[in-house]
Amino acid sequence: MSSRSRVGFTLVELLIVIVVVVILMALLLPAVQSSRASARSASCQNNLRQLCFALKKASANIPLEKLNPNGDNFRQYLSEYMEGAEDIWNSPGASEGENSYGFNERVHRLGTEDAGKIVALTYPEPVARWVDPTERQDFKSKANSTETCLIHFGKANVVFYDGHTESLDLADFDPTEPCILKERWLPTRDPLPNDVVLPEGPDGCADSFGSGSYTLPDTDNDGIPDYYVDPDDYDPGVTYDTDHPDVADPCTPGQTENCSDNCPDDENPDQADADGNGTGDACESGGGPVDTDGDTIPDSSDNCPYVDNPGQENDDSDDIGNVCDNC
Repeated sequence: MSSRSRVGFTLVELLIVIVVVVILMALLLPAVQSSRASARSASCQNNLRQLCFALKKASANIPLEKLNPNGDNFRQYLSEYMEGAEDIWNSPGASEGENSYGFNERVHRLGTEDAGKIVALTYPEPVARWVDPTERQDFKSKANSTETCLIHFGKANVVFYDGHTESLDLADFDPTEPCILKERWLPTRDPLPNDVVLPEGPDGCADSFGSGSYTLPDTDNDGIPDYYVDPDDYDPGVTYDTDHPDVADPCTPGQTENCSDNCPDDENPDQADADGNGTGDACESGGGPVDTDGDTIPDSSDNCPYVDNPGQENDDSDDIGNVCDNC
């Protein structure tokens, strides 16, 4: 008498398989979600770095007062140096329709001595305002939100003037705290707001964040250090000059990052060097302000510094001359 072979699963076996699958999914899902959140945070930090680099490129060609984030054309100026990558303005962790990044209210006043100062962060308003005491409190209120500011693992992504990014708790960038305001928000060249009182005593504010530890001289205040030294090699106890092995070579025309000013005593934000000898044209021509287009108006004030426009016509009042609008 032949026996029939069993085909398929019993109900109990099927239930066991289903239970095992459910358990595996429950174990894997948090890891997958965490991985995706980490990827969003990394993408957000990359956006912030790109915005910081665009700001520095713009500051080499546009008068600093025109790069005030309170101005109408601030975003337009930066976008011109981002090659049309408008998606950089949007954090992958922000809610749809929300503003993603807020710029330091005094970002246009930052310089090479402000390596540890905040340029921008994840924030629901285009400008992070902290100068006025009322707006300072408003900033803290808006920043204390996991929906619009602390959107990456309960922290805000922040980019600093030297280009590095960090994920910070509100307590680490809260401008209502006097020492944090001084160390992380206030440009070195600017005075403290009148209402801000720093701790008394010999130590004052301990430089707990290291801001100011990477300070490079910029004699002509054009945003390019006299002698550039890589942050990893920088020693605050050393006096640097052109002969020091850690000092970078002079900038080439148009170069403004990771190089030394080719004319440190005279403002020359575009680092023009027609003969390529490593000494900027501003120094070889006897000093004075740079005037690239030769229209007798210094580049720092010219609304179109690369095209001859002595009349400075600007019909649409956008801070960019007509001749550049039509380029």
